Amino acid sequence: TKLIDNKPKNFAIMETNHTKGQWTVGKTSNFEYMDIDCNGQRITSVYTGIESNPEAEANAKLIAAAPELLEALVRILEDDAENGILSPVDRVIAKTAIEKATI
Repeated sequence: TKLIDNKPKNFAIMETNHTKGQWTVGKTSNFEYMDIDCNGQRITSVYTGIESNPEAEANAKLIAAAPELLEALVRILEDDAENGILSPVDRVIAKTAIEKATI
C-alpha cells in the first residue's frame, strides 16, 4: 500500500498480508513465552523469561493489538480525507505508520 500526497487510497478495500482474525495473547505452558494466536494458530511468540517481565508482556499485547490499531488508523485517515480532521504532522505520522505496517 502506498500513500500519495495528502490523499490516501481507498483504505476500505486495502489488502494486507497479515493473518486475518482476532489476535489474542496467552502464556505458554512453560510460562517463558507469550504466544500471539489467531484462529487457533500461533502467529508468533514473545520471550518473557522465567521471572515476571512487564515490558515483554506489554510488547506481546501491542503485537496482538496491531491489526485493530492498523484498522483504526486507516479509518481515521479515511475520515481525514473527507473532513480534514488531522494536522499535517499527524497525517504524515499516520501515513508513515500504515506504510511501516503494510509495505
